[in-house]
Amino acid sequence: MNATTTVAVFSPPELKGIPSTKAYSPQELESSVEKEDLEFETIKEDWNEYALEDGTKLHVKPILTLISSILKHYLNF
Repeated sequence: MNATTTVAVFSPPELKGIPSTKAYSPQELESSVEKEDLEFETIKEDWNEYALEDGTKLHVKPILTLISSILKHYLNF
């Protein structure tokens, strides 16, 4: 199974810095030494349902297991 994850984050203005202009590879982000894992509370997790061409129904439940803030990618931190 191939999967692509797209995430949108809406942070309060007081938590935002000036974003870096560099495009980082997943490897660069993963190896960041200034990474802080954040605690979170799950509010809702739903199943996604897909109908395949052959009539099969596929149920997928994405579950978030880790949220990290990568501090060095903002210029004023």
